[in-house]
Amino acid sequence: MKAKIDKFQGKVSENFRQLILAEAYLNIGASATRASRTDPSVELSLGKDIKTEPFYLSELLIHSGMVREGIHELYQNKMIAAWSDLLGDLFLCFVEMHFSGRREFHELKKRTARLDFSVKTDLTAQIKAGLISDYAFQRYNDRVKIINDILNPDCKHERELLVIKKHVLIRNSIQHHASKVYREMLSDLGCSRLEVLDKNDDVRYLDLNERIILSIPELDLIKRVLFQVSNEWRKHCGEDPDGGNT
Repeated sequence: MKAKIDKFQGKVSENFRQLILAEAYLNIGASATRASRTDPSVELSLGKDIKTEPFYLSELLIHSGMVREGIHELYQNKMIAAWSDLLGDLFLCFVEMHFSGRREFHELKKRTARLDFSVKTDLTAQIKAGLISDYAFQRYNDRVKIINDILNPDCKHERELLVIKKHVLIRNSIQHHASKVYREMLSDLGCSRLEVLDKNDDVRYLDLNERIILSIPELDLIKRVLFQVSNEWRKHCGEDPDGGNT
């Protein structure tokens, strides 16, 4: 399990590094374009013998804000996707350890798995696959609670877990609600307004239907809390009987 967490933290670190590089490239490009005494153009290749019409750099400047928002949303999505993958990986570890007899996970409680006796697939393998599938379709609150109850027995980092939950809902907003604050989001967070950091690291409060614009300070916050929670979980992963990490 520790290896799974280490891999997750490596992904988050790499995603954030790529985000900072992308932000730097954008800022440098915008500054150079503003300072240029000429107005060069670029063409993009869409395929063999297919190119776009020329884009004049001065015309691109007005879209720099939109490009920056897209970059921030992309890397936020990547970090939350890595978090979701970690939850699934850790649940799989629990299932494997339970079936191998290394530890009984009574915390998993009652689970549902479908068996198909018409195929030659081993029934144990089918049960494991069914449990993983059942877990993947649970609500986020239920999925994270299972992992956190096992690996965070002292119930630490409640604030950090709430920040992660906020970003899971922000990702959903970007994908399904045009990046706007939606009613179920506020209800799930138990608040009347959404709290985010702006580019100056100041707190902003967004009302229902307001557009969520992610900033570098807000993305740095989610990176830091992902590490804080996963480090806490890592402390409780235990050791293999042969001395290796579980």
